[in-house]
Amino acid sequence: MAEDSDSDCIAFAIYGRLCNKLAFARPGDAAWTILSWDWEQFKNKWGPFEDAVYYKGQFYVVNSHGTVMRCRIPPVGSSEKPAAEVIAFGPPTDEWVWGNSRYLVELRGELLQVLRRQWESETKNGEQRLLTDGFYIFRLNTDHSAWDMMYTLGDHAVFLGMSTTVAVPASDFRGCKRNCIYFTDDYDLDRWCSDRGGGCDTGYCTLVDKRIEFLENVESYSRFSPPIWVFPSMR
Repeated sequence: MAEDSDSDCIAFAIYGRLCNKLAFARPGDAAWTILSWDWEQFKNKWGPFEDAVYYKGQFYVVNSHGTVMRCRIPPVGSSEKPAAEVIAFGPPTDEWVWGNSRYLVELRGELLQVLRRQWESETKNGEQRLLTDGFYIFRLNTDHSAWDMMYTLGDHAVFLGMSTTVAVPASDFRGCKRNCIYFTDDYDLDRWCSDRGGGCDTGYCTLVDKRIEFLENVESYSRFSPPIWVFPSMR
């Protein structure tokens, strides 16, 4: 993940065996720079980082509890140290634990957190796999460092995926459904443990009636990377 400008870009990474470390690098850097923070900020709401987004000139990350941190990356030549700070704890959804995934995305200038709920279900070919069965959308309330529930995306659609989440005006793209979430299969365990790899948990959800449609005949034999969205005509 990086800024748009090639001459002044920043690459940002979530890494580590537990996905609990953050780092960035600029063109010409000999090594990655690691971000640091005070662990007491989390107040027992610590978990592996799940997604990152570049929003209003800064990087933001979300962990498995929905806690969001803002990452401070100083300008080149500054004596200021890079660091990260908690700006909001997660929405009150702790009762949904198994199979949840969280994503960050910008929509109409606001920062959204999307909670994807997944349950062990049987696919059409009889396999037991983790499948998506609902979404919850929250908007960051910057005045209160809290989250407000959202029930509609309006004319927009959100394409959800590991490090590839983006919101677009549906009316700008032929065939794109408004007020809809498109999602790819990014559950690691299925890719690593299933003979067929991942891919079965790919489809779209229409928010007006919460109906989920899975794409058929989608297979991904990659053990390394989940599917990603490609937008060849966004610019």
